[in-house]
Amino acid sequence: MNSETVTKCSVCGGEIIFPAGQKLMRCRWCERYNERPKSSREKTDLLKFANDLRDRGEFQDAHNRYLEVLSETMDEHEAWWGLLLCKYGVMYVEDNNENHRERRITCRRSVNSSFRDEPEYKNALEKADPQVRAEYERDAKYIDQIQAEIRLLRSRNEKPYDVFLCYKETAPEGGRTEDSRIAEDIYTELTRSDYRVFFAPISLKEKAGANYEAAIYLAIESSRVMLALGTRKEYFDSTWVRSEWRRFLERADAREGDKKLLIPLFHRADDLPDAFKNRFIQGYEMKDDFIKDVKSRLNHEFKKTDSRYDLALIYLQDGDFANANKLLDEMLREQPQNAEVWLCKAMATEKITKPGDFKNAKHPLMANSAFRQAMKFAPAALKTKLEEYEKTADAAIRRKKKRILLAVIAVCLFAAALCYFFLRKPPAPPTPPQQENETIAPTSEPTIEPTPEPTPEPTPEPTPEPTPEPTLISAVETASAPAAESWQCSICSKENPAENTFCAICGSSKDTSPEEGSWTCSNCQSIHTFDKTFCTECGKTRLCIECGESIPFGENSCPHCGIETGKWKCSNCGALYDEKTVFCESCGAKRHNPGDK
Repeated sequence: MNSETVTKCSVCGGEIIFPAGQKLMRCRWCERYNERPKSSREKTDLLKFANDLRDRGEFQDAHNRYLEVLSETMDEHEAWWGLLLCKYGVMYVEDNNENHRERRITCRRSVNSSFRDEPEYKNALEKADPQVRAEYERDAKYIDQIQAEIRLLRSRNEKPYDVFLCYKETAPEGGRTEDSRIAEDIYTELTRSDYRVFFAPISLKEKAGANYEAAIYLAIESSRVMLALGTRKEYFDSTWVRSEWRRFLERADAREGDKKLLIPLFHRADDLPDAFKNRFIQGYEMKDDFIKDVKSRLNHEFKKTDSRYDLALIYLQDGDFANANKLLDEMLREQPQNAEVWLCKAMATEKITKPGDFKNAKHPLMANSAFRQAMKFAPAALKTKLEEYEKTADAAIRRKKKRILLAVIAVCLFAAALCYFFLRKPPAPPTPPQQENETIAPTSEPTIEPTPEPTPEPTPEPTPEPTPEPTLISAVETASAPAAESWQCSICSKENPAENTFCAICGSSKDTSPEEGSWTCSNCQSIHTFDKTFCTECGKTRLCIECGESIPFGENSCPHCGIETGKWKCSNCGALYDEKTVFCESCGAKRHNPGDK
């Protein structure tokens, strides 16, 4: 009491200086009476901080600070009053006319009990100066009227609002703001589309006082979407506008199931409050035809579909992509930020009839411009689905590329094997050894040794005649005889060049014996060539080469496996060949024996 004290008005936050010995001061801004704090300087600063928190709508933090002040002294009436204001969510908000600091009481919470029956209210009256007590009583009565009106309006079960228009009505220099005129245009356009819109000059035309505050409270509570307009940064931050969008965001946080959506409308993105930027709230720049964009967004949020959209879906389901494209292009000219229309456009581009078929896309979905636009404008739920489509399609494309790569590698390996089999160089024939001591007389005939005279014996045995030595003529003929130019296959009788080791027709080796190209009778073991269909010895019918079962006389195919008589199927690749062919021309596998599986 003996020193100067500086504090803030509990209503408008204006600075109040208490001279030494002065107990009561009137705020020069809002003309509210304020009493000198009874706490220490430290607790007085804490009380100012609590009032600031409450003025910003941070009621829980403010409530805790008020309790700290009361822990030092229970006589601080302003702390008791602040506790009760936090419970009812009461804020003193500047009126639209900002030529003075007059404040209007607003409630952010609805409480069923009476404000004046609360124990905190009685403690505040008991500790306060008579002039401050009179102001407390006046405010408490008004708060109870607001709460009663809220309960009354709720009991009527009035239809909720679809859209709440939040804007600054009065310009600082007087008259209507540009925001007010834009809001009126939006109201006119949306009401034509059967939206229920809260527009203060019309919605509150016949309301005043507590009815006015109660109507705003319920409108903010029931509205699905709030359009917050701001042609200037200071309009977004004006006390009344800030109070409304803050209350809306509080309800959006508390009731996530309501899916409340705040859409800011601005001239410059830098004018947006930090609260919007931190929440990544998507807004619209107020330029030509922006109202159509806003209307398209609302149609999406409220599921108000265009009949053209339904018709486009029918065209897509029928595979009529040309007509679907025409309708979708027409809609996109009017609704360029409609994610669902962009999604249908992507389906028409990919020529699919339902979104689930995106998994069969031949190219990455993000390469499709329509799909990218759908991803850009899609709300959270639809964006999650689109991301799933993209991941599924990309995974399918990767698997397909992998299969193609493996197939190409397999074909290359198979081709290399065939080239090696058919183009490999046959081994060189062995060189015959040179005969030792082989001499050729230059001009004379080879000499023949004379046969020795028989020894006179009683029974002489005949002496074998000696083998004559080769003559010069026979030696020359032998040395100059030409090598064989071809050889005949013992299986198919094909004439093959001498340098070929295998037959060019049936693939049989040069050394294959005729028996390898024949079949054996299962009854008498007689061997016959493949041109015989029954045994000439016992008459037993020939067995099928493929399955080993008997083929009845006169039948051209095996009745058991269906293979034509004299044909065999490659067990490796399934190719069908004549019985004279020993090796498969496709894979090189050798023919199995007749009757073998």
